[in-house]
Amino acid sequence: DDEPFLAEEGYAAIWVKGQKIEEFDADENYFLTAQSIGFQQWKDYSDIMLNDPSLLAYYDFSSSDSELINRVSDNYHGTINEPIRVRGRWLNKAALLFDSSSNWVKVPLPNLNGDFTFQTWVSIDHFDQSIQTILNTKQNHGDLLHWQLDRSGEVHLGVKPRARFEILERNMTVGTRDWVQLSVTYHSSDNIIRCYINATCVKETTHELGELVLGECMLGAWQQNGKMVRG
Repeated sequence: DDEPFLAEEGYAAIWVKGQKIEEFDADENYFLTAQSIGFQQWKDYSDIMLNDPSLLAYYDFSSSDSELINRVSDNYHGTINEPIRVRGRWLNKAALLFDSSSNWVKVPLPNLNGDFTFQTWVSIDHFDQSIQTILNTKQNHGDLLHWQLDRSGEVHLGVKPRARFEILERNMTVGTRDWVQLSVTYHSSDNIIRCYINATCVKETTHELGELVLGECMLGAWQQNGKMVRG
């Protein structure tokens, strides 16, 4: 048998019954894990989205300063106020932790006229507020668009004027400590608004929006009577 030796990070070899058969350059594709596979699938999908000419804003939370960078243009960058940077769904994926009323992100979004989609990934640790904010237009600024979760994990979307949604999947809500994908879509041809959890439509309504003036929007908190309230 070969003499013992210290294998350092990056060393790769094939051993059979105590005998070294082959040494080779380390390649993560030889040692795939659920984490690395998930991250690569996200990265591949992310690259497809970034090449979509209809995409207006894409935030991956990877910037390391107080600015939230829009990855598709020089417009619509946001401002980060005190959220803690944490690991996201995978080891190499960044995320922001919103844990107090001083944790929020402010983003200036363009007016929307026609079809649109909002999409995000969230993981909820606990529901200690009656409303958990995903994205809200700032109070007294722009048209009303409030995308939220209530304490039971049900998705709510507020639009102006108020619309009544039909609940399609009453038992499908957002739980705690699992990453879930949330989406909202609007189709101007038939005026249908739909809310999705993990690509399953849970609510829909028919409601004509016209031009949606968003302006300054908030992630992770909402404004009430001039004060920030943790979402």
